[in-house]
Amino acid sequence: MGLAEALGDTQTDQTDRPQVVRLQSTDTLPTRWYGYDAVEAIVITTSQPEVLAGLTADGPQFRALEKWVAEGGRLVLCASENAAQVLAAGSPWSRFSLGTYQKMERLPFLR
Repeated sequence: MGLAEALGDTQTDQTDRPQVVRLQSTDTLPTRWYGYDAVEAIVITTSQPEVLAGLTADGPQFRALEKWVAEGGRLVLCASENAAQVLAAGSPWSRFSLGTYQKMERLPFLR
């Protein structure tokens, strides 16, 4: 997704440089909300739905993520072309949306 490259030059001091971790599976996510204690933000993309399939609403990893967000954690959910499924009413991910999903709109490319 290019997140590591985008953040790479944001800090000149190496001790403050953001660390980006890309997970191939949700199995290694914390099962308690405080497991995210040192995390500033989580970015979740839906371009590979099979990766998110392991996060079910009643599973410990999803509940921990939900509690962490409720406690003030920052979650960025990039749904893009999968927004209709990810943010559909009844989807566990719709809990993180500030509204209800209506439709996808393509924005014109600005030069």
